[in-house]
This record gives sequence, structure tokens and C-alpha cells, in this order.
Amino acid sequence: MELKQTFERAVEASRALALLDGEKINEVLLALADETERQSAAILEENARDLAAKDPSDPMYDRLMLTPARIKGIADDIRHVAALRSPVGEEMARWTRPNGMEIVKVRVPFGVVGVIYEARPNVSFDVFSLCFKTSNACILKGGSDAVHSNAMIISIIKKVLYRCGVPQDAVTLLPNDREATARLLTATDYVDLLIPRGSASLIRIDEEGVSTVMEELGAGGVFGRTLAFATSNGDSLEVICRTPCDVLFIDYPHILKRCERACTHHSLLVQNMLRLISDKAQALSERVDVLSRRSIREKLLCYF
Repeated sequence: MELKQTFERAVEASRALALLDGEKINEVLLALADETERQSAAILEENARDLAAKDPSDPMYDRLMLTPARIKGIADDIRHVAALRSPVGEEMARWTRPNGMEIVKVRVPFGVVGVIYEARPNVSFDVFSLCFKTSNACILKGGSDAVHSNAMIISIIKKVLYRCGVPQDAVTLLPNDREATARLLTATDYVDLLIPRGSASLIRIDEEGVSTVMEELGAGGVFGRTLAFATSNGDSLEVICRTPCDVLFIDYPHILKRCERACTHHSLLVQNMLRLISDKAQALSERVDVLSRRSIREKLLCYF
């Protein structure tokens, strides 16, 4: 499956969204709210197909289920988002350098936001509305439980975007398979912010394609140092979300960038701290690499 062009179109759409004014953004959101209510019967029909494949005793059943009242609530929530003040362009700070240069810090869109979620079709509306309000394009990866509901919802959103003269790639629904999830998790050249939820597994794949679960990650789990500093030749590490996840990604340049006042001492302190941490993580990663080998022969070969 080739998703490169899909990601590229989302990036192009995000650039177009950054040029939209607040009036146009609100026009689209209000049109979507109205269209959502008009298409209530169609949404419920597709939602019924998803519900038919689910056991009513399953706790996920109620999360998956849509009703006329819930759809009305979704439409009202979209109108509420339209009424919010946009943070884009808001001035956060202003100061003058000793040389007279004036610096202004303002809020800008992320660009492309990726979100992975499970059996809550209303999230498709929620994420799009919030992203669009802040001039961001979004790439959505819903779960298999809500495949028909999500497809209908995204088709309605795209119809409204087209009608309002806005790029339809402002929202993208990825195929319902694990490969799409893996591609989204590694699309760092296209996705500026990724928000998965739930539990995940840190999986090591060696040069022969053998997968080994290194760690099961739950709430509060940390995997950044292992992922960042593993250097085994021919091997790779993947983080696979098993259930809906909330994950905070901290970009390396954001950690190293100097503070607003360009404080040299602060920058040096952060760089030295990260260098010490990386050295320790490097040694730990090599140890884990040896211990994960399945036979004594494989363990010994790590040293040659």
C-alpha cells in the first residue's frame, strides 16, 4: 500500500488552510453541522452495520453506537467550535533584543495532525472540527469496529469541503489495517503532531524479519530513549498501538532549542544533560539487544 501521495496531499491542504480567514473556517464548520443533521439517517444506517458485528454486551458497544440525539449533540458541538475564538495568530510574547531587534512570538498551526482512535465514530467529527478551526489538516486512523460509520462521516465532511471550495484533503481517513497505522507512526516528514491513545507494544525487528516484543507500554510508559538511541545494524524498532492511546511526542530539536532569551548557559546545560543520557541509553540499548537474542549463538554473534 502506497501512502506517500496521501500524506503529501495532506501537507498541501494544510498550507491552503493556513491562508483561510476565520470567517471562511466558521462557514465550513456551520455548513458541516447542518449537513450532519441532514445526513442523520445515512449515518445511522452505516452505524447499524458496525453495531451488527458487535456483541451488545461488549462495553465498546455503547461507545460505538450513534443515535439521533447523539448526532444532534455532535452537530451542536461543531457549532460550538465555530463560535470559539481561534488561537491562530495570537501574540504570546514580545521583547526587544539589546541590538534593537524586536521579536514577537505568535501561535501558528501545526500543519498536519494525525490521530489514531478506536470505536468512537464521533471522534471523527471532533478531531476534524478542532483541527480545521485551528487551520490544521488531519489524518485519521479509526478502528475496525467503526469502519462503516467513519467512512460515511468522512464522506460527508469531504462533501462539505468541496461545496465550500476548500481542499478535500483537509481530512483523510486511512485504510483499516495495521500497515496504515505503522506508516502513520513513521510519517515524520509529513505529520507534524501524532496523537495515539491507549496501550502499545515496543517491538524489535531483526535483520531476518523476526519480531520480538521488547516491552508492553501502558499509561505513563516511556519508550523514547530506547527508540531514539538503539543502533543495532539491520534492526528496527516499532511502537504499535494495541488499543486507543494518548502519547506525548517530544521532538528532539524542541528539547535542544535555546530559550526565548537566547540564554547560552541554558542551552549548554541542556546539551550536556542529553549527551550524558544518550551515552547511558546507548549502553542499555546494546545490552537489551544481546539479551533479546533467542539462542546462545545469536548472543555471541552480537560481539563480532
